[in-house]
Amino acid sequence: MERPVVYGGGFSVYVQAVRLALAEKGVAHELVPVDPFEPGGVDAAHLERQPFGLIPAFADATVRLYEADAIARHVDEAYPGPSLMPATVEARARANQLLGILRAYAYPTWVRTLDVEQVTRPRRGIATDEAAPDGAELLRAHTDVRAWWDRMRLRESVRTVVG
Repeated sequence: MERPVVYGGGFSVYVQAVRLALAEKGVAHELVPVDPFEPGGVDAAHLERQPFGLIPAFADATVRLYEADAIARHVDEAYPGPSLMPATVEARARANQLLGILRAYAYPTWVRTLDVEQVTRPRRGIATDEAAPDGAELLRAHTDVRAWWDRMRLRESVRTVVG
C-alpha cells in the first residue's frame, strides 16, 4: 500500500479528524468515499473494514483500523512530524479529557441539532425545525471559541480538509 487510505465521507467530523491528523503530519493519503447514510447502507467490503458499518475506516502498510480516536493516535505515533498531543503526561490527560467532553457532550448537539438542521436538511430540500438554535448565533456568544476557530481555519490542514 503506497499511501494510507481513509474510508468515509468528507462530511463526517470523524473522517475530518483523521484527515486533519494526516495533514498535520504531512502524510498524503487517499479518501475513498463511503456514505453510511445512503439507501441500502454500506457494502460488504466496508463491513469487512468497519464491522459496525460506520465511518471512518483506515488502512496503511501496517494496520487496518476503525474509530477516529484509534486512527488519529496511530497516525500520531506511526508517522514522523510534529506530535499532535502535548508532551507531558498531565497535559495529554487534559487533552484526552477535553476530547472526551467534546465527543460525549458537544458533538451530539453540534451534529443532531446544528448540522442536521442547518446543513443536511436544507441540502436535501427538507424543511428545518425553526426552533433549532442558530449555530452562528451560538458561536458569536462564545468569543474565545470564535477566536480559536478563526485561528484554526487559517491552518493549511483545515483549509485543505474542511474547506
